[in-house]
Amino acid sequence: MKPTHRRPLSRLAIQLTAVALIGGLSFAMGFRQGNRSNEKPISSVSETEDPTADSRPSVETPPLESKPEPLETVQIDTPPEAPTDWRARGYDAGLIRFEEALLEAKSLKGREQALFISGLFTNIATFSSPNDALTIATAQEGSIRDFALKTLVAEWTGTSEPGNPNPLEDRGRRILNMSGRGLGLEVSLASLLARSDADPAITQAWMDAFADNPGRSEIAARLVPGQPDFDPDNVFAIADEWTDWEKDRFSNSLLTNWAERDPNGLIERLDTMKQAESRLLAIEAISAALALKGTAEALDWVESLANSSERDAGLQAVYEATPKGIGAMLSTENGFPKIGAILSGGALESTNIREGDLIVQSRETDGTANELYGIPLGETVGFLRGAPGSSVEILVLRKNETTGELEEHSVTVERDLLILDPDARRKDIDSP
Repeated sequence: MKPTHRRPLSRLAIQLTAVALIGGLSFAMGFRQGNRSNEKPISSVSETEDPTADSRPSVETPPLESKPEPLETVQIDTPPEAPTDWRARGYDAGLIRFEEALLEAKSLKGREQALFISGLFTNIATFSSPNDALTIATAQEGSIRDFALKTLVAEWTGTSEPGNPNPLEDRGRRILNMSGRGLGLEVSLASLLARSDADPAITQAWMDAFADNPGRSEIAARLVPGQPDFDPDNVFAIADEWTDWEKDRFSNSLLTNWAERDPNGLIERLDTMKQAESRLLAIEAISAALALKGTAEALDWVESLANSSERDAGLQAVYEATPKGIGAMLSTENGFPKIGAILSGGALESTNIREGDLIVQSRETDGTANELYGIPLGETVGFLRGAPGSSVEILVLRKNETTGELEEHSVTVERDLLILDPDARRKDIDSP
């Protein structure tokens, strides 16, 4: 058999063979590498993940290969939006666009409106005359009008702290929260003006602004005595065009307010009063005003009157004006009425009640019990006061100094007139 001779591979065949070998090797390596890249690392499987579950990512759980969520970025030069300072906003609005400011005020409610109006009319009180400010305020309606008037008085009486962005939390809060019940808002605000050091131009502007108000007799009675040109002989000319009821009301209220403001000045005018009725009203007003300053002083003055009828009227006025009760100053502590100073000669002075005791209950002789914890101090005073000679039992809590435990103590006292010290402060007289 003849040996066969293979023909040598051509150069082209060799090249093709080499290409095929290289391609196969590359495919094999790529396939293996692909399988590896699809395997999950063991350390990436969570404790709650099923390794046999479908590895396709769900909407709720992003695939492990997904990019992490970008960190939230904060613009350093853009501070978070601050709460609106409504009072400052109202004040600024009054500087540039008053009519638009009023429209904005009408769109607001509650606290926001109150603060906005407070700022707006603080601006007006600062840059306008009293007459102009009141013309603007009285032209408003509803809550805007009320807040405007209260803000003006708060500014004029110096009870609002300049620069305080929240007038509901400053010294003017009491004014801005006034309800205007009783004699009405205009009269109540006139009383505040009368007790302040407000410029006479302001009080005159107030009387002018409400010259046709149904409460004008009370407004004038409060503000007229403080006017620098106050002339008692001609003061009633202001009421010439008023109704008879208003004239009587004005006369009585004027004497009362005059006596409270300047009792000595009214005393000097007594001898000039020709009408017996007016003189008697003045004596009653003076006696009551003096009684609130000091009982002994009031009684001394009344006893100096020569006319027995006038003395009787004065004594009755002193009696009615003098508080009657248990003889102690009260304050409130944690909801409890607390015994303060015990008045010398008062009903409690000879009992075992001590300063600092907390009153929890009062009981009348007919068995009526009044719980005093947690009620307004004014109501407590009402329960403890009563006709001189009547009795009331009071129950107090007191901490034992040895054990530190609270103990109950009770005492029955006989109510009496409270003979006030001339130096007693007016605010203390509200205590029983």
